[in-house]
Amino acid sequence: SRPSQRFRDAENVVLVPPGDPAALTRALDMLNASPDLRQKIRRGARALSAEFSWTRIALDTVAVYCEVCP
Repeated sequence: SRPSQRFRDAENVVLVPPGDPAALTRALDMLNASPDLRQKIRRGARALSAEFSWTRIALDTVAVYCEVCP
């Protein structure tokens, strides 16, 4: 899957628009107020991090080359 499909708001990340300090404040307040949400995101982020190992990156790179140079 593409990187943009891997990041899911309130599941493994908290997404805020760039340059929007009010949205960042709301997101931090939401995380501060919800230990359950923090735990959910922590678990999701840990699972997501496995997709960014050097082994995974190398395999994904080889796959791209195999697609464009069969």
